[in-house]
Amino acid sequence: MYADDLLLMSASVSGLQAMLDICHAYSQSHAMIFNSKKSSCCQFGDRNFIISNMMLGDLEIVWVTSFKYLGVTFISGPKFTIDFQIIKRKFYCAVNSVLSHCKRNDNLVKLKLVKSFCLPLLTYCLGAFEASQSKIKDLAVCWNDCFRKIFGFHRWESVRELQCFLGDLPFEFIYDIHRWRFLTNRKCVYNSLSFLLDISNLQYHYVDQLVNKYGQSGRFTIADRVKCWFQQSFTQYLI
Repeated sequence: MYADDLLLMSASVSGLQAMLDICHAYSQSHAMIFNSKKSSCCQFGDRNFIISNMMLGDLEIVWVTSFKYLGVTFISGPKFTIDFQIIKRKFYCAVNSVLSHCKRNDNLVKLKLVKSFCLPLLTYCLGAFEASQSKIKDLAVCWNDCFRKIFGFHRWESVRELQCFLGDLPFEFIYDIHRWRFLTNRKCVYNSLSFLLDISNLQYHYVDQLVNKYGQSGRFTIADRVKCWFQQSFTQYLI
């Protein structure tokens, strides 16, 4: 813990300075040196105050508007939010890189490579964040663009039915599964049902909507086929 990726959280500036003083005292007694250039402070809350830089012994730690922690970029603001634009850029770069090296491969092979090497960039730590519907929709566009690019769909065409045929979940459901895993794991750790309250806001009730949509589209003669597809895919992702 002391070697790297140490994060201090405090409800007050005085509390933060007290923790920094403890870190400095510990470093002095254990012959450690903190790198102030790789350290920073970031403020979250409804009010933004002009605060002088914090001190770690004789080292000055400046306040920043964003910082990167464990591969995720956090943005200062009223809430504890992350920068999805960086995630999207990394995802598109990875997709273009993978597809540029497998132009002659079968489309299913391309999709398998994208799912293996690129999809984790969209879902990394996603279950730990309560993302808004607009943010999830933005990430869903990225995921759908992969199918459009691989299978030659136009930008305005929906790939929901294609995903259904291939046995893949729409991104909204992928997010819900990651969120569900995170909440249930926290329940196991803390043994409290309060952490499961957010599950009521998940998208699972959309299954019936998919059944109605695809069952009436003419592409599927039996509506239960969609429900069976979802149940199988959901089980696969949980495993």
